[in-house]
Amino acid sequence: MCTNEYRDKSKQYYFANGGTEEMALFEPTEYFNVNIKDKPPKHIRGIVCDVKNCVYHDGDNFCTANRISIGPSYATSSRDTLCATFRQRTL
Repeated sequence: MCTNEYRDKSKQYYFANGGTEEMALFEPTEYFNVNIKDKPPKHIRGIVCDVKNCVYHDGDNFCTANRISIGPSYATSSRDTLCATFRQRTL
């Protein structure tokens, strides 16, 4: 969940219909009070990822990205959601 403390208006996405949606942004430094100077965790606790062809997939079921962006906010099922952080792993 994004609280007002962590909201950043630069994280809004603009759509052709003129509306804007704020995508959920999860950052380990915010969620777990990790000092930005400290080494970030190996993976984001509580986030499970099954996309094995993503460069951030750790080989088990965890995401190793520094942060992830999930949306859009109008999704009504998991099929409607997108991970904007996904980057395809090259073989």
